[in-house]
Amino acid sequence: MEDYSNRIGNAFQREFNLKKGDCVAVFIENCPQFVGIWLGLSKLGVISAFINTNLKTQQLIHTINSSNAKAIIYTNELETCKK
Repeated sequence: MEDYSNRIGNAFQREFNLKKGDCVAVFIENCPQFVGIWLGLSKLGVISAFINTNLKTQQLIHTINSSNAKAIIYTNELETCKK
């Protein structure tokens, strides 16, 4: 988990130039990677805004917009949201 979270932190810092206090929306279902992503972002001082995967349409849009996230992490399973 240590190596995985370090890779996540380094990748997001390099690709998105994230720094302490920035926010990233985490819109993924429960899985082992969830913890590694959260830890990796935390090592940078990045705030993780956990988005409920049951949200749809306007509620989802509102929640993501309210987070002021610089990036959104999501899985392929959630790419196409059904009403």
